[in-house]
Amino acid sequence: MTDIEFSGIRYSGKPAAFLRGFRALYFGLPINCIVLGWVNLAMVKILVLVLNTDKFTAIVVVLFTIGITSWIFTLAGLWGVLVTDVVQFFIKMTMVIVLAVCAVQAVGGMDAMMTKLAAIDIARGVTPGGKNSMLAFVPDLDSPYATRPWLWILTALASVILYPGLAAPETGYIKVMIDHMQPSLRGLMLAGFAAAYMSTIATQLNWGASYLLNDFYRRFLKPNETGQHYVLMSQAATVVITLISAGVTFYMDSIAGAWKLLIVTGAGTGGVLLLLRWYWWRVNASSFVVSVALQAI
Repeated sequence: MTDIEFSGIRYSGKPAAFLRGFRALYFGLPINCIVLGWVNLAMVKILVLVLNTDKFTAIVVVLFTIGITSWIFTLAGLWGVLVTDVVQFFIKMTMVIVLAVCAVQAVGGMDAMMTKLAAIDIARGVTPGGKNSMLAFVPDLDSPYATRPWLWILTALASVILYPGLAAPETGYIKVMIDHMQPSLRGLMLAGFAAAYMSTIATQLNWGASYLLNDFYRRFLKPNETGQHYVLMSQAATVVITLISAGVTFYMDSIAGAWKLLIVTGAGTGGVLLLLRWYWWRVNASSFVVSVALQAI
């Protein structure tokens, strides 16, 4: 049972049916493909820097990787995703720790990093440790930094020192890997990136295909087909999502831009979807539909 199917059970009547079908298409295709697009773009940027290739070639490599991942997890299903995610998590986190150590050493240690970041803050006209400071442990709401995850942030802060003024700031993370890790560790780090990428892709593809199949196709179009038919259609849905996400990746230039687009598209429904429906008995399927309509306007 998907969470969208649960919402169809929680409410009743035609509004609930419409809500289930709409959310299945909305989250299964545009939202899911935007998420896959920026995940693909992150891997593309890694490959462009590491392999010194162009964006189109990197996308072809990414599509090949998606094809292998899709084939594996179409056979393995959600249990396959779960088990491999656990293994890939430990691979990635191990290499993230190693990269953070290398990054801190590259700038001269933690004390040197703190001193250099304070100097950057002063040059920006910001009080070290104060509002909008890169050294603030709990940043303000309008700060570009977050309190977690610190392993990523240590490497990011080191990249600010090592590569000031990058046109694409997210590439600093990869530059630290290329310039300040031992050759033997670079291969393991790239394997860690691949593990993180494949686990995310597998999750998103299964998630999106389950929405399209269970909550739209099976619910509204073909409710009485065989299990084999639904498996074939889920595989077809996986292929469709993969191709659309590849197109999104090709025309996407900024990961931050994709995040902003997701925030904007979901802002109108957040209050109803995340809060009010659990605490206010008057919220029903029609309330959610209205919030979506207002968001579109």
